[in-house]
Amino acid sequence: MKKTLRIQQVRRGILPGICSVCSAFRRSLALKTQLVRILPLGLIFSFAAALRFVTSHVVQTIVYPDEVFQVQEFAHHFLFGNEWMPWEWYVGIRSWLFPSLVAGFMDLGRHLGVGLLLPVRLFMILASMAPVVCGYLWGRRALGERGAIIVGCAVALWVDLIYIAPHTLNEVLAGDSLIVSLYLGERSRSSATARGLAWSGIFAGLTAVLRIHLAPALAIAAIHFCRRDATRWSRLVLASLVPVLGGGLLDWITLGTPFQSIWLNMWLNIFEHISEEFGTDSGASFLRLQFMIWGGATVALVLLACVGARRAPILLVCTGAIIATHLGFAHKELRFLFAAYPLLAILFGLGLAETVEHFDAHLRHELSSRVTLPAVGLASWAAMSVLIAVSPDYIVLWTLRRAELKAFAAADHLPNLCGIAVAKDLWLRTPGAAMLSHPTPLYTTDAEHLPLEADAFDVALLPKTMLMADARYANEGCFESDLDAGGKPQIELCLWHRSGKCDATKGRKPAVNWPRYFLNAEGEPDREKLRGTLEWNR
Repeated sequence: MKKTLRIQQVRRGILPGICSVCSAFRRSLALKTQLVRILPLGLIFSFAAALRFVTSHVVQTIVYPDEVFQVQEFAHHFLFGNEWMPWEWYVGIRSWLFPSLVAGFMDLGRHLGVGLLLPVRLFMILASMAPVVCGYLWGRRALGERGAIIVGCAVALWVDLIYIAPHTLNEVLAGDSLIVSLYLGERSRSSATARGLAWSGIFAGLTAVLRIHLAPALAIAAIHFCRRDATRWSRLVLASLVPVLGGGLLDWITLGTPFQSIWLNMWLNIFEHISEEFGTDSGASFLRLQFMIWGGATVALVLLACVGARRAPILLVCTGAIIATHLGFAHKELRFLFAAYPLLAILFGLGLAETVEHFDAHLRHELSSRVTLPAVGLASWAAMSVLIAVSPDYIVLWTLRRAELKAFAAADHLPNLCGIAVAKDLWLRTPGAAMLSHPTPLYTTDAEHLPLEADAFDVALLPKTMLMADARYANEGCFESDLDAGGKPQIELCLWHRSGKCDATKGRKPAVNWPRYFLNAEGEPDREKLRGTLEWNR
């Protein structure tokens, strides 16, 4: 009896222990399996992020003045109260959402002592990982693990995404948000419970707040995801209203009326044609510029996009909607296509993966390894991306405003900096006060007024053709900028420096770049048209 009791006690002690060990073993195996599955994505993510960070550090450019004066400079104003803002902020047609976010990262950099713009650049690069992750996941859904790796690597290596990643443009961040919305919405179509559709709606609403011009593409995607299902529609629309209503409330608080950054922007640019004062272009030349940048690779890219559309037609349809929407406006800039770049990159990757699968099925006996064809395909893709990156037309993009960036960086290292003057014609090409470590007054000058204003600043950034007659100033060096397609610099900017203090009363602040619509017959701001705006209140 005692022996039987002992055996039962042993069993009660050992069997649960064995079971717990087995359960722990199974959990560890499941964890290892999950880690093995996400390991390729982690490697691709790390590689893509490192590639974008190194490129943005080595090759610094300003693609468009808007990334500085519509975002970074207003964020700097938010923190330090510098006085210059472009006309859009005085009138109130820009949402505070993106600049306020940038201001938060600037403030973080100030407190960490790493500079104002490094955290901003890291945030933009982190956001640019969304197309890489979505490309990998889209590839896995369409073509399995090997397809995921091909698409993820293709998106990571694509030159257009590497180029735009660090730039604080609404189009760039809106494109990153858009691709997340499209992937989550597409994934929800295969789920009976529409799981993820609410998150798709949240990112869709955020995309619309960042860039209202993408609303037609978002509407088409919503029809594709929901069809005639009222439940799906309600879930998507209600979720999208969260960021949209938040953006409207933010406009109400900061600008004066709900959704002012949308309705007033559309009114002034569409019905009052203000945007046309900054240039107009035909649809053909708008697209021709992009094809000119891609050069001889255009045909291959179009074919890959068409092949990739078999696996993700919604990406091609939304890309077409983005292009068609902007073709309807007279004012066109290449940056308007930036939101479509993530969609195109994933289409290219899907097309590449589909092509690899096709050749693999026909050459299985000739090629023993399943790694060979993907490696050849990705190597060819990387070579094409590099060839585009070093082409004469892309070299122009890599060198935009680099002289101004280098000159401001050099000025920032000078001791006791108390004022910087920039030649009047070059003001909107500069990185603004946001690039400087400490709040520093900025001025504009010209050849006529330079001798009278030289006491207001201790640094002058002038084109090489504009001489500095003041003997107190020494030339600290000149910087070449904006190479043309032939490799010749279009602008050479020289930095002049003097020792001593600055008399701010003798300097001229940069003039607001008012469109003609807001000016009266004397060329002064029309107070009636500005009634109720920030300029009127000042």
